[in-house]
Amino acid sequence: MDLTAVPLPAAWIAVAWTLAAPILLAAVAIAPWQRFRDSEPVHVWYGAVFCLVVLWSIQGTVGGGFTFHLLGVAAFALFVGAPLALAGTAIAVLVNVAVRDGLWANAAFVWLAMAAIPVGATWLVLRVAERALPPHF
Repeated sequence: MDLTAVPLPAAWIAVAWTLAAPILLAAVAIAPWQRFRDSEPVHVWYGAVFCLVVLWSIQGTVGGGFTFHLLGVAAFALFVGAPLALAGTAIAVLVNVAVRDGLWANAAFVWLAMAAIPVGATWLVLRVAERALPPHF
């Protein structure tokens, strides 16, 4: 199911935008953008965003009509950190909506479902593992 093409109820869209906007603004505000003073890290980040767009475009099919895609968001969050991952996935969602000619109103819902929740879950599991498990080489 392509969430960018499914007409969602207006209440869902309003709630999604109400939740997504402050989360994304906070992530952009606290993201370590100073890392990008050198050109190499910013190129790697752009490449990772491009890889997310490609992964989200690959659709696997199981049975009669059930499709899924590869998220890759967890790896991206571990790779660049949660704030930069949230900003990068927002760009990837916008590109996906534009390429698939999706509904722009659904962008916040898609970003919450495909990016913010997986990034938050990944970051939570990482923090719990860092506290609960002993360090190793």
